[in-house]
Amino acid sequence: MRRSRNYTYVGKRNQVEQNNPSLPERRTTLGHMQLTPPCIYLFPRSVPTVRNNPAPEPHTLEQIGFLAAIHKCFGGYDDEIHKARFLVANNDVVRTTSFERNSVVQHTSRATPIRRK
Repeated sequence: MRRSRNYTYVGKRNQVEQNNPSLPERRTTLGHMQLTPPCIYLFPRSVPTVRNNPAPEPHTLEQIGFLAAIHKCFGGYDDEIHKARFLVANNDVVRTTSFERNSVVQHTSRATPIRRK
């Protein structure tokens, strides 16, 4: 954690929290360390295929008990959960990946060729 004049930079998430006493403290003390809520990414339930399931839905937080427990213990907010989505096309030759948070797409890749070995 680095401190600047009016901001605290928290972890690798590049989040900036203004030093404001009215903001809730979001760190969990574990021994001698203070940890921020983890970044949680939910991935699709199955492997995408053009014929049967080109864009499978990601898991929900309730379906994965371990992630739900971590999310609850560290005081994460539900609108901070990331969902990864994959879309395949052209007979499983290209894949598009997108990440969304709070039902808003944060990033979408271009169609990338799938290389299989």
